[in-house]
Amino acid sequence: MIFETENAKKIFKEKTNYSNECFTVGNTINEVFFNPNHWKDFDILPFSSFNILFLTANYAHKNMMIIPEVIQILKTKFKINDFKFLITLRKDELNFPDFCNAHIEYLGKVDLKKIPSLYKQSQMVFIPTLLEVFSATYLEAMFMEKPIVASDLGFSRDICANSAYFCDPINAESYAEAIFKIKNDENLRNDLVNKGTENLKRFGTSMNRTKSYLKIIYTLITKNDNSK
Repeated sequence: MIFETENAKKIFKEKTNYSNECFTVGNTINEVFFNPNHWKDFDILPFSSFNILFLTANYAHKNMMIIPEVIQILKTKFKINDFKFLITLRKDELNFPDFCNAHIEYLGKVDLKKIPSLYKQSQMVFIPTLLEVFSATYLEAMFMEKPIVASDLGFSRDICANSAYFCDPINAESYAEAIFKIKNDENLRNDLVNKGTENLKRFGTSMNRTKSYLKIIYTLITKNDNSK
């Protein structure tokens, strides 16, 4: 069995009592990120606000329905208004209350080659997901040198180590406080970015990933041959 994170491997073995050898090969970012010449501009974003990028598909476990409450807390408790969530869904997919409109840009599905431009025009990446194995968004944010606000769960800890600001997964106030702190604390932003750059070194390219799979296959074939 091959898993993408140690967390996934641990959970599987605990729940199944699987005793055979297991391996871990992490995910990686798409090769387009390593080729700026292939990037395309996304040029309709607001420039006067603190942009919070939320790359997501329309699945309940992505936890996007927590956003209206996060917006409300940012406005009422933390008294900030100059922020925008950049969400890769259409407005009709979410049907958020009208008070959210001033603080959300609904982008819909975005061409992969335009994703780096979204990162460049954002000041933070928001990943409140409740269930993942290994989303490449964590690594993309680190590569693009953006601070990450993430749900505090085993998979996100496994991937991010100490390079994200972790929040109570279903507590809107926890997310709002994280956004407020990162927005107003340059040292915190820089610290998370620097830790992300260092953490990213644990993960390779798609070629490294392929070589890891081939190494595992070779190891198993060799072991099988030696046992005959």
